[in-house]
Amino acid sequence: MFRQRSLVHDLVWSRFLKEIVLAPNSKQVREIFMRHVKDPDNNVLGWNELKAAFSELGAGYPDFRADRALVFADVNGDGLIAAG
Repeated sequence: MFRQRSLVHDLVWSRFLKEIVLAPNSKQVREIFMRHVKDPDNNVLGWNELKAAFSELGAGYPDFRADRALVFADVNGDGLIAAG
């Protein structure tokens, strides 16, 4: 016999809200990512730079966020995202 735990809606919602970090405005976000560009000549972000930027933004699981960013934005598959 399985026992179901009842979840109180307010507790679930408050836990969700605690995990969300409100991002600064888009100009600040861009500055944070640009701060982590290691090669200003090519102006690209690799996995390590993305992870560091997501960490600075306070993202949960910054390595996962870096992976997802590369999957989403790395159009040519070279492991880099153009930052500018």
